[in-house]
Amino acid sequence: MLWYKRLQRLAVLFVILFWFSFSWFDASAYDYQYKSSTLTIDSASKRKIDIFFLKKIKNDDLANVYIRALKKYNYSRLSPQSKKVVDYLLYKLETYVWTYKVPVLAQTVVTPTKTDSPSVVSTSLLSQEQSDLISSIKSKAKDYVEVDDKYEFVKNWITYLLDLTINQYYDVDFSISAKSYLSLPTISNEVLYKKWDKFYISKWWFIIEQKITIPDLKNKVRLFSTSSEPVIIEIKNGYYYADILTKYSYFQIPQDWFYLSRYSKVKDLSNSILLLKDWVYQLISEYPQKKLFSTAFLDWTSSKDKFLKYIWTEIYNYTGDDVESMMIGIKAKALSLTQSDMTSDDKIKDIYSWITWNIAYDSYSLDYVNWKVDKATFEANVDTDVFSWIWAFKNENAVCDWYSHLFFYMLYFAWIENVDIETWEANVWANVWIPHAWNTIWEYYYDSTWDISSNWYPSLFKWFKKSWSDFFTVRRLTK
Repeated sequence: MLWYKRLQRLAVLFVILFWFSFSWFDASAYDYQYKSSTLTIDSASKRKIDIFFLKKIKNDDLANVYIRALKKYNYSRLSPQSKKVVDYLLYKLETYVWTYKVPVLAQTVVTPTKTDSPSVVSTSLLSQEQSDLISSIKSKAKDYVEVDDKYEFVKNWITYLLDLTINQYYDVDFSISAKSYLSLPTISNEVLYKKWDKFYISKWWFIIEQKITIPDLKNKVRLFSTSSEPVIIEIKNGYYYADILTKYSYFQIPQDWFYLSRYSKVKDLSNSILLLKDWVYQLISEYPQKKLFSTAFLDWTSSKDKFLKYIWTEIYNYTGDDVESMMIGIKAKALSLTQSDMTSDDKIKDIYSWITWNIAYDSYSLDYVNWKVDKATFEANVDTDVFSWIWAFKNENAVCDWYSHLFFYMLYFAWIENVDIETWEANVWANVWIPHAWNTIWEYYYDSTWDISSNWYPSLFKWFKKSWSDFFTVRRLTK
């Protein structure tokens, strides 16, 4: 039997030290109290040891076998990492053995739920002996709190939740001496808490979490918005960014308060968006964000809001990461087509001519307009990148919305600022109506899409600088 135990000890040590000779080092660390000292182990190694412990240690006799084996090993020969491993293993094993020295160990499943009016449990009267025992435990424990039936308590007017994450605790039995509780190796890492008229000590692990109210949350998230638009434009580090909210997952947040632990998939509040939409708070932790261009890029215009308005209404269609370089290219092209001494009409005409000559109508979209493909097939197969002015400029093909957007931006870069984009429905043929877009400059109407057959000759423009009556009545743009 002796040889068997020695072999067992050697096998245990070989497995432990070989297992931990690999580098699992994690930058995050776990601090714990052992033999009146604060020790540290990296979180990755801790997880490995915890798994080993849960799988192998089934009773205190087996735990003592491992303890004796570890203590007989020459500690001085170990590497710094192996010493940390051995220290933490001994801490876990001795804590486990000491559990059996406290005769009253209760286990329960704790499931804290919401409460609208958390209250602090008042301290009941204790005998002097009982009070001394509780005071002794308080002096050693990490914290002391008094909770209600939802495991909530209030400190400094702030409500907290005591979350016993592994759902185990010790009952404090006044018939047992204080020494038994104070001898627990983990006592300095545990919380003593009172629920109604009984006292308890957490076992192994607990979390105290602050209740978060909506005002608190607004201060913690990166952005709070009430916008119903598909994109939110914001400035960060001297650049405009677009937060794309067309397709996102969110957590619905109660109107008054919540605990963040209930939303485990929220990785970082400081990088989340809180959106108030249809009177419902939505916490968005994952969403695409697109870098646009430097804020200095728009220093020249007095109408930044209008410029950005059309950016955020359409940018979600474009998947490329070259927004800034394309906008610089669009600006350069607009300036190359115009001169500072030109009249506004001449600038408009030259840019309009360039667009109608160089930008072709997207062929697949044209098939849809001509009813060669049905709507469901078209929407399932069309490349949505075509629905952007950047695509129109880069690939020289577009549909009406992005003819009008490209025209809008090029005019603004040429210092023509009283420009807008309008959308409605056009009667294309046989009383068939499809969405359409065009531009307005002052009181006149311009439709570069319907003039793409003009071949750059202004004399052939049919929909350039038209009055309201010519533009709408002749073209039957109203039902």
